[in-house]
Amino acid sequence: MALLPSALFALQRDLNLTLEALATMSMLQAVSSCLFAPMWGIMADRQVASKRVLLVTGCIIQGLVTAMLARVDSLAPLLVLRIINGAALASLGPISKSILAESVEAGRRGRIFSWLGAAVDFGRLLGAFTCTQLASRQVLGMQGWRVAFFLMGSLAVFAGSCAYLGVQDRGERLPLQVQAAS
Repeated sequence: MALLPSALFALQRDLNLTLEALATMSMLQAVSSCLFAPMWGIMADRQVASKRVLLVTGCIIQGLVTAMLARVDSLAPLLVLRIINGAALASLGPISKSILAESVEAGRRGRIFSWLGAAVDFGRLLGAFTCTQLASRQVLGMQGWRVAFFLMGSLAVFAGSCAYLGVQDRGERLPLQVQAAS
Protein backbone atom coordinates (compact mmCIF):
# COMPACT_ATOMS: atom_id res chain seq x y z
CA MET A 1 0.00 0.00 0.00
CA ALA A 2 2.95 2.32 0.56
CA LEU A 3 4.80 1.58 -2.66
CA LEU A 4 2.46 3.25 -5.13
CA PRO A 5 2.35 6.67 -3.43
CA SER A 6 6.13 6.57 -3.01
CA ALA A 7 6.71 5.84 -6.69
CA LEU A 8 4.09 8.10 -8.30
CA PHE A 9 6.55 10.60 -9.78
CA ALA A 10 8.84 7.86 -11.11
CA LEU A 11 5.89 5.96 -12.62
CA GLN A 12 4.60 9.15 -14.22
CA ARG A 13 8.01 9.92 -15.68
CA ASP A 14 9.22 6.43 -16.65
CA LEU A 15 5.94 5.05 -18.01
CA ASN A 16 4.60 8.37 -19.31
CA LEU A 17 1.46 8.06 -17.17
CA THR A 18 -0.90 10.92 -16.44
CA LEU A 19 -1.96 11.92 -12.94
CA GLU A 20 -5.44 10.71 -13.87
CA ALA A 21 -4.07 7.24 -14.72
CA LEU A 22 -2.18 7.10 -11.42
CA ALA A 23 -5.29 8.16 -9.50
CA THR A 24 -7.32 5.52 -11.37
CA MET A 25 -4.81 2.84 -10.29
CA SER A 26 -5.16 3.85 -6.65
CA MET A 27 -8.95 4.02 -6.86
CA LEU A 28 -9.27 0.62 -8.54
CA GLN A 29 -7.06 -1.00 -5.91
CA ALA A 30 -9.13 0.56 -3.12
CA VAL A 31 -12.45 -0.47 -4.72
CA SER A 32 -11.14 -3.99 -5.28
CA SER A 33 -10.06 -4.21 -1.65
CA CYS A 34 -13.50 -3.06 -0.47
CA LEU A 35 -15.29 -5.53 -2.72
CA PHE A 36 -13.11 -8.53 -1.92
CA ALA A 37 -12.79 -8.10 1.86
CA PRO A 38 -16.21 -9.70 2.50
CA MET A 39 -15.30 -12.61 0.21
CA TRP A 40 -12.28 -13.46 2.36
CA GLY A 41 -14.41 -13.28 5.51
CA ILE A 42 -17.09 -15.51 3.99
CA MET A 43 -14.47 -18.05 2.92
CA ALA A 44 -13.05 -18.06 6.46
CA ASP A 45 -16.48 -18.40 8.08
CA ARG A 46 -17.55 -21.18 5.73
CA GLN A 47 -14.19 -22.89 6.22
CA VAL A 48 -13.49 -23.06 2.48
CA ALA A 49 -9.89 -23.27 3.68
CA SER A 50 -8.25 -22.76 7.03
CA LYS A 51 -7.62 -19.16 8.05
CA ARG A 52 -3.90 -19.88 7.91
CA VAL A 53 -4.18 -21.00 4.29
CA LEU A 54 -6.31 -17.95 3.42
CA LEU A 55 -3.79 -15.63 5.08
CA VAL A 56 -0.86 -17.27 3.31
CA THR A 57 -2.71 -17.23 -0.02
CA GLY A 58 -3.47 -13.51 0.25
CA CYS A 59 0.09 -12.72 1.29
CA ILE A 60 1.72 -14.73 -1.48
CA ILE A 61 -0.66 -13.48 -4.20
CA GLN A 62 -0.06 -9.91 -3.10
CA GLY A 63 3.70 -10.46 -3.09
CA LEU A 64 3.75 -12.09 -6.53
CA VAL A 65 1.57 -9.35 -8.00
CA THR A 66 3.78 -6.64 -6.48
CA ALA A 67 6.86 -8.30 -7.96
CA MET A 68 5.08 -8.58 -11.32
CA LEU A 69 4.32 -4.86 -11.22
CA ALA A 70 8.07 -4.31 -11.50
CA ARG A 71 8.00 -5.71 -15.05
CA VAL A 72 5.03 -3.73 -16.40
CA ASP A 73 5.50 -1.01 -19.03
CA SER A 74 1.95 0.15 -19.83
CA LEU A 75 -1.25 1.23 -18.13
CA ALA A 76 -3.62 -1.68 -18.87
CA PRO A 77 -1.57 -4.39 -17.10
CA LEU A 78 -0.86 -1.95 -14.25
CA LEU A 79 -4.60 -1.50 -13.73
CA VAL A 80 -5.31 -5.24 -13.78
CA LEU A 81 -2.46 -6.02 -11.38
CA ARG A 82 -3.52 -3.22 -8.99
CA ILE A 83 -7.05 -4.70 -8.90
CA ILE A 84 -5.62 -8.14 -8.06
CA ASN A 85 -3.31 -6.54 -5.51
CA GLY A 86 -6.26 -4.87 -3.79
CA ALA A 87 -8.18 -8.14 -3.69
CA ALA A 88 -5.22 -9.96 -2.11
CA LEU A 89 -4.47 -7.16 0.36
CA ALA A 90 -8.09 -7.31 1.52
CA SER A 91 -7.39 -10.68 3.13
CA LEU A 92 -4.46 -9.76 5.31
CA GLY A 93 -5.97 -7.57 8.03
CA PRO A 94 -9.23 -9.37 8.76
CA ILE A 95 -7.83 -12.90 8.56
CA SER A 96 -4.76 -12.14 10.71
CA LYS A 97 -6.91 -10.39 13.31
CA SER A 98 -9.34 -13.30 13.36
CA ILE A 99 -6.53 -15.79 13.92
CA LEU A 100 -5.14 -13.65 16.75
CA ALA A 101 -8.55 -13.23 18.38
CA GLU A 102 -9.02 -17.02 18.42
CA SER A 103 -5.55 -17.94 19.57
CA VAL A 104 -4.69 -15.33 22.22
CA GLU A 105 -6.36 -15.28 25.62
CA ALA A 106 -8.47 -12.21 26.39
CA GLY A 107 -6.03 -10.71 28.90
CA ARG A 108 -3.26 -10.44 26.27
CA ARG A 109 -5.24 -9.51 23.14
CA GLY A 110 -4.82 -5.75 23.48
CA ARG A 111 -1.05 -6.03 23.69
CA ILE A 112 -0.85 -8.50 20.81
CA PHE A 113 -3.16 -6.42 18.59
CA SER A 114 -1.07 -3.34 19.32
CA TRP A 115 2.07 -5.23 18.27
CA LEU A 116 0.31 -6.33 15.08
CA GLY A 117 -0.69 -2.73 14.36
CA ALA A 118 2.85 -1.54 15.03
CA ALA A 119 4.26 -4.23 12.71
CA VAL A 120 1.85 -3.21 9.91
CA ASP A 121 2.76 0.45 10.34
CA PHE A 122 6.47 -0.41 10.41
CA GLY A 123 6.03 -2.37 7.18
CA ARG A 124 4.33 0.61 5.54
CA LEU A 125 7.10 2.87 6.78
CA LEU A 126 9.79 0.50 5.49
CA GLY A 127 8.03 0.18 2.13
CA ALA A 128 7.57 3.92 1.75
CA PHE A 129 11.13 4.69 2.83
CA THR A 130 12.67 2.05 0.58
CA CYS A 131 10.62 2.98 -2.45
CA THR A 132 11.07 6.72 -1.95
CA GLN A 133 14.85 6.26 -1.77
CA LEU A 134 15.00 4.01 -4.84
CA ALA A 135 12.14 5.21 -7.05
CA SER A 136 13.92 7.90 -9.08
CA ARG A 137 17.36 6.27 -9.16
CA GLN A 138 19.03 3.67 -11.31
CA VAL A 139 19.89 0.48 -9.42
CA LEU A 140 22.01 -2.11 -11.20
CA GLY A 141 20.94 -0.62 -14.53
CA MET A 142 17.22 -0.81 -13.65
CA GLN A 143 14.73 1.86 -12.71
CA GLY A 144 14.74 2.02 -8.92
CA TRP A 145 10.97 1.79 -8.50
CA ARG A 146 11.12 -1.58 -10.26
CA VAL A 147 13.76 -2.81 -7.83
CA ALA A 148 11.67 -1.58 -4.87
CA PHE A 149 8.52 -3.31 -6.15
CA PHE A 150 10.42 -6.54 -6.75
CA LEU A 151 12.09 -6.43 -3.31
CA MET A 152 8.86 -5.71 -1.46
CA GLY A 153 6.99 -8.37 -3.45
CA SER A 154 9.69 -10.90 -2.63
CA LEU A 155 9.52 -9.92 1.03
CA ALA A 156 5.74 -10.48 1.03
CA VAL A 157 6.16 -13.94 -0.52
CA PHE A 158 8.79 -14.72 2.16
CA ALA A 159 6.41 -13.48 4.89
CA GLY A 160 3.64 -15.68 3.48
CA SER A 161 5.97 -18.68 3.53
CA CYS A 162 6.90 -17.92 7.14
CA ALA A 163 3.21 -17.61 8.02
CA TYR A 164 2.56 -21.01 6.45
CA LEU A 165 5.23 -22.54 8.65
CA GLY A 166 4.61 -20.54 11.81
CA VAL A 167 0.93 -19.60 12.11
CA GLN A 168 -1.36 -22.13 13.69
CA ASP A 169 -5.08 -21.93 13.10
CA ARG A 170 -7.41 -23.48 15.67
CA GLY A 171 -7.51 -27.26 15.25
CA GLU A 172 -4.80 -27.33 12.60
CA ARG A 173 -1.32 -28.84 12.82
CA LEU A 174 1.59 -26.86 11.44
CA PRO A 175 3.40 -28.47 8.49
CA LEU A 176 6.65 -28.89 10.40
CA GLN A 177 5.10 -29.69 13.77
CA VAL A 178 6.34 -33.00 15.14
CA GLN A 179 3.97 -35.10 17.18
CA ALA A 180 5.28 -36.25 20.55
CA ALA A 181 5.99 -39.95 20.77
CA SER A 182 3.47 -41.85 22.89
